[in-house]
Amino acid sequence: MTRSLPVRRYVVHVRCLSAALAAIGLFVGCYEPTQSPPSAHPSYAIGAPAACPGNPTVIVSDEGGLAAALVAALPGDVIAVDGFFDVGDAIIRTDDVTLTCATPGSGLRGRGDLGLIVKVVARRVTVADLVLDATNSVEGAYVAFYDGVTNFGEDSRFLRNRVLCGATRKCVFFGSESQGGSRGGLVTDNHLTVTGGETGITIQGVSGGRAERNTIAAASPSGEGIRANGNEGIVVAENVVSGPWSASAHFFDGLFSSVVSDNRLEGARVDGVIFEAAADVQFVRNTVGCGTDECLFAAGAERLVVAYNQFSSSGSGSGVQLQGGIDGSRVAHNMIVTTAPSISGNLGGIRARDGSSVVITDNTVIGPWANSMALADLADSRIERNRLEGATGFGAGLGLGVSFREVSMTGNVLRTNQITGAGVGGIFARSACNNTFLGNALEGNPDGLVLRPSTGANRYVGNRNLVVDDGDLDCNGDGVSDPNIITGPGFARHGGSVGALVANNQGSGKLQ
Repeated sequence: MTRSLPVRRYVVHVRCLSAALAAIGLFVGCYEPTQSPPSAHPSYAIGAPAACPGNPTVIVSDEGGLAAALVAALPGDVIAVDGFFDVGDAIIRTDDVTLTCATPGSGLRGRGDLGLIVKVVARRVTVADLVLDATNSVEGAYVAFYDGVTNFGEDSRFLRNRVLCGATRKCVFFGSESQGGSRGGLVTDNHLTVTGGETGITIQGVSGGRAERNTIAAASPSGEGIRANGNEGIVVAENVVSGPWSASAHFFDGLFSSVVSDNRLEGARVDGVIFEAAADVQFVRNTVGCGTDECLFAAGAERLVVAYNQFSSSGSGSGVQLQGGIDGSRVAHNMIVTTAPSISGNLGGIRARDGSSVVITDNTVIGPWANSMALADLADSRIERNRLEGATGFGAGLGLGVSFREVSMTGNVLRTNQITGAGVGGIFARSACNNTFLGNALEGNPDGLVLRPSTGANRYVGNRNLVVDDGDLDCNGDGVSDPNIITGPGFARHGGSVGALVANNQGSGKLQ
């Protein structure tokens, strides 16, 4: 049964794409991260094709010839463009047609009086090895659209093209307006340059599509390099997204059982990469340049795997931020580095909240984050073998920020983490019951483990001299305080005051 996408659409700036096409005459899956080390970065193809396919069915050199060839096309025909000329809308209505170049550098330029250069409404159409100049086009360069009624643009192929877009609403688009409604689609080895546009590549309502080895560059402040919504089983891999996009990549309104891997996402102004309303997605082996808000933001993304990535910040509110329903998610084997302080006291290099059975392991978080790790509203989760260095506040802060639970942190295990150089303390906990702290290296911080009065029934094993224990919370509701259980050599101290540093810091905007 087909599911409808939410009202928010990004096909064109009208209420539906089918209406827009009619107006211009177009009637026609919990993953485990791989345990192998990250692969070397692939080489990225850039530029126009060096050669064009031989033996085309027809060669065209002007708009009239192209229009006639498209009307007369039969399945299997190859239409080759010779030279560079203006077009209105080149509409491909015949299945299994290829539109390509006759000589290298040939292509089409949008006149600007109509929406797009190339529109595909037939199955298995290939557009390859062309230069498409949409700097004056209202909508963009290319769209392949499927609605199953009059538009059947699925299993399309957009290959090795060089695309120029101006302040367009989309540059390259393929998909439909229903969740996973369009099958397949391959966008690969293209070079896009966008100047002031809304998006680079848009993938909407696709099942099984792929966007690979594309270079997507913003020449001036633009919207989103990759925008994807309503998709199932897609692969976004080995792309380079660069320049001052608001967000390098944005996945939202339903992304399921998909893989985003081996991409370079750099230069974003606000958001590195965003996941909203997603499940069973792997984000692995990517290199991300962080925006002013964060490196990665995920909200309502269950069983998300964030693994083997490199995140670099020169000053972000947060690093890897997961919130708003993250059950079963994993953050593992990532390098998260900042060279400038962040100032939100309840956020950090890793900010994880609002979930159960979350796993945060084997990450390296370095630099003056407000906290290397900031956790809240987690239950039955594991935080193990992380290396946390140089936070201005805490190495790991538990119960930071506003909480939507009676007790924010319950039943979690923090084990064998190495925390050094924190400005205030190694581990800080408040609103925390029945958590276990075992084998963590906390030397080299002003305080080791700080347990505030709103903690109880937590278990610590280690050097008691590193502990400030003021726990006094009734965790089981029997009217009697449940003391924290501190075992090991030495003596715990009492009367810590560091909690005031973060007690009222609630965060702001989308980052909680």
